[in-house]
Amino acid sequence: MKNSYLIALLQVLNAEELQKLQHFLHCEAFNTNWRACQLYDFILQFAPDFEHENLTDEAAFVFIQPDATEKPVIYITKLRSVLLDLVQQFVSIFSINVKQETDTYKVLDFCRQRNVLKVYQHLYKKASKELQQNAIKDVNYYYDQLRLAMSQSSYLSTIDDKKHKDHNFLSTLKSLDAYYIVQKLYFFCHYRNRQRTINVVEELPLETELLHYIEQYGYLDDPIIRLWYNLLCLLRSPRDRELYLKVKTEYFNTGMLLAKGDRSAYHTIIENSAASIFQATALYQELFELYKNKIADADQIAYINGYLQPMFFFNIVFVAINLHEIGWVSQFVTEHHDRLIPDDANSSTAYSLAQTLIELSNKNYSAARAIAFSSSPSTITFKIIRYRCLIKIYYEDYQYTNRQTTATHKQINLKLDSLTYELNNFAVFLADNKKDIPPASLQNNRKFNSFVAKLWGATPKEVVSLENKIDQSNVSDKVWLLEQAKARKER
Repeated sequence: MKNSYLIALLQVLNAEELQKLQHFLHCEAFNTNWRACQLYDFILQFAPDFEHENLTDEAAFVFIQPDATEKPVIYITKLRSVLLDLVQQFVSIFSINVKQETDTYKVLDFCRQRNVLKVYQHLYKKASKELQQNAIKDVNYYYDQLRLAMSQSSYLSTIDDKKHKDHNFLSTLKSLDAYYIVQKLYFFCHYRNRQRTINVVEELPLETELLHYIEQYGYLDDPIIRLWYNLLCLLRSPRDRELYLKVKTEYFNTGMLLAKGDRSAYHTIIENSAASIFQATALYQELFELYKNKIADADQIAYINGYLQPMFFFNIVFVAINLHEIGWVSQFVTEHHDRLIPDDANSSTAYSLAQTLIELSNKNYSAARAIAFSSSPSTITFKIIRYRCLIKIYYEDYQYTNRQTTATHKQINLKLDSLTYELNNFAVFLADNKKDIPPASLQNNRKFNSFVAKLWGATPKEVVSLENKIDQSNVSDKVWLLEQAKARKER
């Protein structure tokens, strides 16, 4: 029984939902099978994990004690199927963890079918007003608009109102078009963004035709359609700077019309798009503006149940550090000590590496090194980040020691040996894991290693050449490399 579909479904319900389900099963309006109630009462003893060794078909049979000649396993298997159907009905009828609300559109259909036209007209006017006053104009808004138009069309057809000869068909068709357009644009944008992530190019059916239709029939006057339309155009032309700025400005002006989840996704796509428009410091400045805007959102769209994802948290720190926003990022890290996803193994790693970067920016090399070594990254991405952090620490520490007049040759050589050792370790790591690292990331990190190896002892003339190569390359930690090249050149 423990591996059944029924138990799998019950395991995801919380204590309150399990109690509501019990009331549902014991209500004769929904269920008249008393044996199903008994089976549920038996199973409920083993909540919330439902992993106890006594949770078996045989034990359930003894608990219920039915007048049956079938074998316990066969009987309980059949009864379990009945209970599973009832649980699915419960999930379907009652919104889990959501405030119960009346489905206005079902009530409208009921009133129309039963010819309670006075009540219908009252509810229709009320629903129309409430829909227009809705502050959020997401996909659900357009769906509700369509349902309302369809209901009115059926109503006018029922009473055969001569004042409305088309029975609201034209309005219904326009509502259907608007809903279709918004839903289609939504999926096009998310799929285009996904294509960029997995580096796959594929034409989408009716994409071009839909864009032309939107332009031709004036749908760009609708702010939500315009938001998704412009974003899709940007995803189709990712290097169009003017279009990028238009999308960002449009979002900042009207993005609050989108639902919380859609705003978060829209914001993320803009962030991803910035990398195709800006380079080096300009990219970090753009991302820093976007990150701050996302964090400041009234609905906390950057957070998941009040927590930040580790990678997003680290990206914010990394960008702010590269812009030398040390005061801002120190406060940000302190404030988010307990605001990283608790059950994510990467949370502690992201926090430690963020502290590492702060100590490095303050030239506290020993502290930065100790914190970096204390981190235990479990993913390849964070392991790569840790390697680069250590290499930057060893490089800056070596350059600092080399400039000190009191430093001995032994001290300087020890620092250089540590740097060389870490560069070799990183090169081996990249080689060993090349199958699991995206090709572009693998190449950019190998370039980083190569530039650092050449930079530490380069002559002034070689530094100028290296600086130009770094500036023209796609390489990890490009801003830091350029800063180190500039510092070497000035010395």
